[in-house]
Amino acid sequence: MPSALVLVANADAFSLVAAPSKIEKVFFVGEQMPVKQLNYWKKALPNADFINIYGSTEVAGNFLYFQYDNLLDESKRLPTGKRFPNTKVFLMNEEGKEITKAFEEGEICVVSDTLSMGYYGDMERTNMVFVQNPLVDYKEVMYKTGDLGIYDEQNNIVWTSRKDFQIKHMGYRIELSEIEISIGAIPEIEECCCVYDYKQKKIILFYQAKKDLKKEIGKCVRNLLPKYMYPSKYIK
Repeated sequence: MPSALVLVANADAFSLVAAPSKIEKVFFVGEQMPVKQLNYWKKALPNADFINIYGSTEVAGNFLYFQYDNLLDESKRLPTGKRFPNTKVFLMNEEGKEITKAFEEGEICVVSDTLSMGYYGDMERTNMVFVQNPLVDYKEVMYKTGDLGIYDEQNNIVWTSRKDFQIKHMGYRIELSEIEISIGAIPEIEECCCVYDYKQKKIILFYQAKKDLKKEIGKCVRNLLPKYMYPSKYIK
């Protein structure tokens, strides 16, 4: 799990003990791996292969992967990658049209040999997400994951958010994870998380660091984010 790797990186463990040099491959799945901590591991194990895997229970396994070979920009997301051979994976907009252009966001949808038949005893939910693939004229069921993504310049799918994680603030649709990634790139930030206070209509940032970083965060926010995405409060 990425959380375990993040703990090691945040503790700077390899400054105290030698990195396990015999490790050849590291696979991570289940949650998004922050690029900053992944870069830490890559520097410690430069000859190891690091592979990001994405999947879901509904597909009975994984269906996207990305092999990480070089250090990445810490202000960007780690690519989710390209499809496994036995699957079709594509992005669809809210009108049910396939997205092919880079950086245009849509829902990640998948067709697979291992697709489940649905949710036991819950036909309503099953019929919402296991639907006919509108891109073909023959019977083919696809699964709508509820995850949003984009294509990058190399045609990798990049996970951006959950559909139900988006908020509407000051008239704009916002993904809180975009704020977290921008602020998380500050070197002294170990981890951060944004929440939305619906009563007060405010974005609140929680962060973990060894010292107060309000000035650094404020500078980062002003340089990288539009005003409607500014957190109203920073809590260490």
